[in-house]
Amino acid sequence: MLAALLAAFSIVWLQYTQYHDRYSRTLETYIQERGKREASQFQQLEKAHAIAEGLFLATHEHLTDAEIAAGFDKFFDEAEDGSFRSRDGVYDGMLDRNLGWISGIGAMGSSSSPMTIDRKRTVYSALLAIARTAPSFQSEIESLWYFTPTNDIVIHAPNRPDNLEFYRKTAPSSFRVQDHATFLDNITWENNPDGVTLCTALSRLVYVQDGVALTAGCQTPSRLGTQQFGAWGTTMPMAGPFKRAVSETPMPEAELFLLGPKGELMAHPDLVEADNLTYDAIEEVIPKVRIDQLMTRIHAKDQQYGVISDRWFGLPGDIYSFYEIETPGWFVIVKLEKGFIFSEALHAVTPVFLATVLLIALTIYALSYLITHYGIRPIGRLARTFANVDGADRDNKDTLSIHDLLERNDELGDLARSLNGYHERSIENVELLEKKVSERTSELQRATDAKTIFLANMSHELRTPLNGILGISGSLRRRTKCTDTIEMADLIEQSALTLEKLLSDVLDISKVESGQLELEETQFNLNAALRSVIDLQAISADDKGLRIETDLDDRCDAVFTGDPVRLKQIATNLLSNAVKFTDDGHVRFSLRQIAEQGDRRSFTMTVEDTGCGIALEDQDNIFDRFSQANPTIHRKYGGTGLGLSIVRSLVELLGGALTVKSNPGVGSQFICTFDLLATDLEAQPPQFLRTDHMPTVQQDPKASSGNMTASDEPIRILLAEDHAVNRRVVELILDSQGIEVVSVTNGREAIDTFAKEAFDLVLMDVRMPECSGLDATRRIRSMEAKAASTPVPIIMLSADTSDHDIQTAERAGATMHISKPITPEKLLSAIASVLENDRPVFEIQTTGSSRPAQSSSSGKSQDEVLSIRSQS
Repeated sequence: MLAALLAAFSIVWLQYTQYHDRYSRTLETYIQERGKREASQFQQLEKAHAIAEGLFLATHEHLTDAEIAAGFDKFFDEAEDGSFRSRDGVYDGMLDRNLGWISGIGAMGSSSSPMTIDRKRTVYSALLAIARTAPSFQSEIESLWYFTPTNDIVIHAPNRPDNLEFYRKTAPSSFRVQDHATFLDNITWENNPDGVTLCTALSRLVYVQDGVALTAGCQTPSRLGTQQFGAWGTTMPMAGPFKRAVSETPMPEAELFLLGPKGELMAHPDLVEADNLTYDAIEEVIPKVRIDQLMTRIHAKDQQYGVISDRWFGLPGDIYSFYEIETPGWFVIVKLEKGFIFSEALHAVTPVFLATVLLIALTIYALSYLITHYGIRPIGRLARTFANVDGADRDNKDTLSIHDLLERNDELGDLARSLNGYHERSIENVELLEKKVSERTSELQRATDAKTIFLANMSHELRTPLNGILGISGSLRRRTKCTDTIEMADLIEQSALTLEKLLSDVLDISKVESGQLELEETQFNLNAALRSVIDLQAISADDKGLRIETDLDDRCDAVFTGDPVRLKQIATNLLSNAVKFTDDGHVRFSLRQIAEQGDRRSFTMTVEDTGCGIALEDQDNIFDRFSQANPTIHRKYGGTGLGLSIVRSLVELLGGALTVKSNPGVGSQFICTFDLLATDLEAQPPQFLRTDHMPTVQQDPKASSGNMTASDEPIRILLAEDHAVNRRVVELILDSQGIEVVSVTNGREAIDTFAKEAFDLVLMDVRMPECSGLDATRRIRSMEAKAASTPVPIIMLSADTSDHDIQTAERAGATMHISKPITPEKLLSAIASVLENDRPVFEIQTTGSSRPAQSSSSGKSQDEVLSIRSQS
């Protein structure tokens, strides 16, 4: 069967290659003759340009100014603005004593150039040359025109549909051909130093103003020595020679088209029927031609004419015969598709092919029967026998159903015996694997238990010093009357509380991941529990000038069984986020019962705010651990990115779901559902939890420490720091030295403040919202450069301590880089160092223990330098 199939295809292949070779030779002979014929058309064009150029130069040289003026006035109407147009008789027909009968000529000159006798000489000489040359070539070329650098054009085109009225009548007097023409590159000395005839690709017709119509053309510079008077040109619209060229083919099935030197599509059968050719029409045809591959293969051939063919399933494909016309460098291409060749070959071998196909079909049927009966069915029995032999049925394999296969001595017998042996070995492997899985499970359980013990120990060990920090800071605040000391104690307490909250979040996440977070089952009043959370968060909201609106369902004012601690944790996280991310407007908390089934009640808790909102693409990320909507959120508001992850985990443990709806700039809405069990107890009165506001620190400008100066003009420092605690720590350090500090919270405010006030030094944080410290430093340096003022020292305060970060700060224009954490000694030493120098010196202060104040070059300590500088 295979031999018959190969024989059939061999016959078709042989016949196809013979037809392909025959048509290739035919097209090669045709394209050689056809190319020469097309080349002769362009030779006639070159000849017309050459004759006209000779007549032009003779007239231009020998006519007197008076003859030029008289001739110009005879054939042209000159306007006051310097423009001119040809008289109607020059196109409609008139009898001239010297030229005889002339017609079909139009001309115009732009008002953009002054009218001089030299301009008239050029235009009039061009008219005489065209009138004497064009009629002889009227059957070979569509037009003959002359263009001058002063935007004058004289054109002979008697067969154009518009009767040259655009140039003769309708074009504005200020119309400049060079503003619309694409042929100017062909006539410059730089692009055409030899003054030969060059042709353009398809370009816009100048005289078609109501749309985009394309045509091609050829131009020849008009020169005498080093002087260029203008250029001769001939336009080739689609309706003319192009249409005749592509319409004539060696056979009806062939296709002829023209390509430019760089593969530009010049003419194609699908383009010649339109009145005005457009770029859209060309774009529709280009994919059919596959120009890039075609031009690559033609250039690789490196011949003026020849035949090429692509491959089609290993066979010769479409036939392309080509001829390169020397002028204008275009390619005449005739294409014969492989489909036509294949149909011709197939038609010749159809009887043999049908007989071969019938023989193949019978052979396939016989083989399929044998394979099915003696191969596929036995394999199917093996598959069914061993398909479900696992688990409890692994020992119940019915070997009797395949007994005859086990006894066979062919390949199927070998396969049956191999599968049977594999089955027996797999039983042993499964038993061994189950044993190892059991052992591994025990190891994992022990590791989990160890992790639980570790987390418990860590919780104790970390909470113990935190408790000491909180207690000591509270005691310090109560025992001192110094406002600054009280405020610093408050800052210690806030930082410790933040650390404690982070510890709790991390421990909760660890419990969720290990599956050890268990819910309590206690009885509580739902409204009262959540009301306490609302009252506590109302204090933070009030500090920001916000209000928390509440909508609590009366049916929620009852006793339920569940975990009140986790419910309050959910409400606390959602409300604290809402208050944090809302600068104005309100926060709304609602709680409603939505379903009742037996003792089970379903609720929805909704927290809605008018804050910054969350972009749609970030709404899935906010529930990931240690993730926030974007880095800007973290820089502006802080946080670890654990809150919403914990909320979602807790809601899922309660059997509910958490969803979010948000629009950037409008606000966000978080909705969580959960279930509780109703009890028969009466509702308890709500309990409210309140906390006092943090004390407000009153700064006494007269307070001083050891290095306060008595100068009326103390050192003024601009501090840009978005983190409130860090900002206040620096302020307290500098206030103790009698330094006047002006604080801002971001780079943009730093730029604006620096522009309005004078400072001795700038302390700049790197990561700030709206405008980073690096960008602010660059802007400040730019402002100083424009004002030609002495640069103010800028010290960067940053937690980024890599060499790259320090070099980046230096390139931005910083004077010094100090790494966080910042001690008073480190900060004061740095300030003294930059203020005592005559010019900025970039230094790197690395993290580590603070150094004592060093002596300056003048022998004074750094504190003395500060005092001296503040009094200067």
